[in-house]
Amino acid sequence: MDTPDDWTPAFPGQRPPFQPGNRLSVGNKGPLKHGANSPVRIAARAAEISKGLREQFNYLNAPSFKGELAMYARAQARADLFEDWMETLTDEELMYPGAGKSTPWELHLELSTRAANLSSHLGFIPSTFHQVADKIARAERTMAKRAEAAQLQADLRQAVGKQMIEKARNGEEWFPGFNIGGRK
Repeated sequence: MDTPDDWTPAFPGQRPPFQPGNRLSVGNKGPLKHGANSPVRIAARAAEISKGLREQFNYLNAPSFKGELAMYARAQARADLFEDWMETLTDEELMYPGAGKSTPWELHLELSTRAANLSSHLGFIPSTFHQVADKIARAERTMAKRAEAAQLQADLRQAVGKQMIEKARNGEEWFPGFNIGGRK
């Protein structure tokens, strides 16, 4: 490390001040490794992933997919950030276990496996895509039947209401055992 010419230690053993480009000072991005644990970087990447998937697959806009999509986007963002970082490493660095006793390859496998498992819940894996598509189709049919039943109920209420009003106007018993005005 280069020492500034005008610097003198205030006490024995004091290190020189940080120089531009160092890997330790606050605000320097040098110590940042992969960003796969950085909430800010994960959130930004996850938002991009989520937006892109919602544009590509319209069914993901349904409220029922909100939680699953968010979990998948975060997992995929972590895997992507880690993979981007791995591309900067040498083969030796990829095989060397870090402080966590796992190699970058092992950590990447763990992150990408989690993302793949979550993707199956969203129908991104061909074998599960048909299952998800069938569930969506069944749900749409159920919703259509419920809407039709609700309309039939509303029509029936209206028809019965009109019939009851007409009977009441004519002085007829419009509900068994109950009439308005005491007429029979």
